[in-house]
Amino acid sequence: RFHQEPPVMLAGKVENCVWALQSYLSKESTPDLEVLNLYFDLMAFMKIYELYDDSFVHYMIEDEDVMIKIYCIEPSHQLDVYYKKAQAVIFFSATLLPIQYFYRILGGHEGDYKLYYDSPFPKENRLVLVGCDVSTKYRVRAFSYEKINRYIHELVQSKVGNYLVFFSSYEYLEQTFALFEPKDHCYAYKQTSAMSNEEKENFLNHFKTVKDKSQVFFTVLGGMFSEGIDFKGEQLIGTIVVGVGLPQLGLERDLIKAYFEEEGYDYAYKYPGMNKVLQAAGRVIRTKEDRGVVILLDDRYGTKDYIKLFPKEWQYAKKTNLGIVSKQLKQFWTEQDEKKVAV
Repeated sequence: RFHQEPPVMLAGKVENCVWALQSYLSKESTPDLEVLNLYFDLMAFMKIYELYDDSFVHYMIEDEDVMIKIYCIEPSHQLDVYYKKAQAVIFFSATLLPIQYFYRILGGHEGDYKLYYDSPFPKENRLVLVGCDVSTKYRVRAFSYEKINRYIHELVQSKVGNYLVFFSSYEYLEQTFALFEPKDHCYAYKQTSAMSNEEKENFLNHFKTVKDKSQVFFTVLGGMFSEGIDFKGEQLIGTIVVGVGLPQLGLERDLIKAYFEEEGYDYAYKYPGMNKVLQAAGRVIRTKEDRGVVILLDDRYGTKDYIKLFPKEWQYAKKTNLGIVSKQLKQFWTEQDEKKVAV
């Protein structure tokens, strides 16, 4: 259950506690570390409380402990306060897409400039395929494992190299991986939900070499391997994105959906999901010399609602299925090899 009105009584008690802790800390030269951390946590709570307006709600989480969370549904109101103090504000990123999503939540105003620059990477170096013969919706997910694995085998056999496969959840990853048979043409690795720094480093070290046969890495969307990492050159030559990246159902997603009314589903699920997809797909091409394949597996990618969310560099995306994907991959890599020889 959530509440739209500010937690006035709780804030009053927190403020009293802050004053008491300030008195204690002013007298202690070496204060207890737990007390000091509590003080900073309470101060952070009060700073957020002071921002409370119609775009905020608060709710309680009961687990082993009880937690009260203040949640900002739409940050544009808070950001606008700082915009007014500046002469100009510029946002830039390769993944400020879908643009209508970020324009709204970052507080865009009528008349603001929106610039979209074409990708600097040659379009012929990237093959984007849309596999509409796979449905990843939860109720039919069990029927997708075999098809996904067949797509993976087709991809890794098209050219020896390193490949990433992204799933919407660890559960989906595990279920598909359990049925995957590397056979004799690839090595297979999977991301786990609680990887140590050493395990993460070992995982990434596999990308540094191209071995005698392909390597395929099962990972999750929005995780540590789907953004912020550069796989340049031969480190990564292809990826499969399974599903449309929809966030998990939950209270906060429902709050966003209700807040944005008619566009609620798009802002709560579709747009954040597509942004994760773009982040993951962007791992493949990192320089002008990189070449690679992106395969999107979900029948929703073939609908107008999703096609209009594609970035400009995906305008040449081709539909595929298990009957023709091998031929499409072979043609792409043949053309790439011929181009290298010509150079």
